[in-house]
Amino acid sequence: MMATTLPITIDIAEQLQQRETKLSSVANKLEALFNFRTMTAGWFGDEDNILTIELSVESMDGLAERKTSAEQMQTMTFYQISDDAFALFESSALYITCVIAITENELALIATTPKLLQPLLDKKMVKVLNVIAEQQQLFPID
Repeated sequence: MMATTLPITIDIAEQLQQRETKLSSVANKLEALFNFRTMTAGWFGDEDNILTIELSVESMDGLAERKTSAEQMQTMTFYQISDDAFALFESSALYITCVIAITENELALIATTPKLLQPLLDKKMVKVLNVIAEQQQLFPID
């Protein structure tokens, strides 16, 4: 039996996973939640043209490295969302990579108050997903 890939996936940078061990489990919960929320908002109605979104969570250094290489890609359209997030749209517009950074201040806050990790990531990712919704003329999620 083949595993089905969900339309929205969340990838956590290795260095962040080592620094904040709960990131993987929080990312798994949010991945399921975002796939459900976007499905109920009608994002995946056309089964022949499913939009695929990869949300990559990085440090600010990782974000800067990915931004430098992304800006040089000829086949992708670079779109700055905020100081801590950007998106890459493939020419087909059916595959989007978004890189979202967790700042050093946010990491310090999470270290002292771990229960803030999920709401922090949720808020950042909803902001990014709603920018994509606007770009793709889809209903926003809340």
